[in-house]
Amino acid sequence: MPEIDIWRAASLMLERYGEKALEKNTARADEPAADGDPNGAAPWHRISDAVGQLANKTPLGSVQ
Repeated sequence: MPEIDIWRAASLMLERYGEKALEKNTARADEPAADGDPNGAAPWHRISDAVGQLANKTPLGSVQ
């Protein structure tokens, strides 16, 4: 899955589910593995990482 699609999916997950986006995405990542398709979970794990980054409200840089 192209990187741009990962970020689009992460953005849509946040729009649709808000604070529950990471939880919902993790549940989706578990489905393919439970069905015997561990490779099917890979894009969902990448989307989870992107959701976490987009949801992070901590400013960059050091706190002084």
